[in-house]
Amino acid sequence: MPEEAGRFETIASHRLTKIIVALGIGLALTFYVFQFATDPRTTVQRGREEAMVHTARGILHRYVAPEASLEIVDPLAPRRAIGKVYVYPSGDGFEVSGYYRRGAGDSWHPFLVRLDGASRLVELSVRDTDPVLKRRAEEDPGFVVRTE
Repeated sequence: MPEEAGRFETIASHRLTKIIVALGIGLALTFYVFQFATDPRTTVQRGREEAMVHTARGILHRYVAPEASLEIVDPLAPRRAIGKVYVYPSGDGFEVSGYYRRGAGDSWHPFLVRLDGASRLVELSVRDTDPVLKRRAEEDPGFVVRTE
């Protein structure tokens, strides 16, 4: 009988140890997530990224369809069925990728906008076959139109 009592104490303490460890890990993770979610640096970074995406949208619209409307898929309006999009810090600026089309009958065209730290255009690269865009790209070294 004393042997069975010792076995019970071992099982009980093992179970209790598992519960204490699980609670400790849960509390530590909760604290970490709370600290990350309330960190003001994350909020500032997100605001800066959103501002860069809005700037990239304006630049894209000015270059690709100044007199018409565009449908844009970008990090603020993602659609996984169309493709992957991102806003990425690069050097002192950002790169914003996405897709655009001029209307429902048009196919989706990928784009990449590179901005410097002051939100100025470094380069806009698109894949499109529009001859007007090709002529515009010949006049502007910061605008690249690929046809492949």
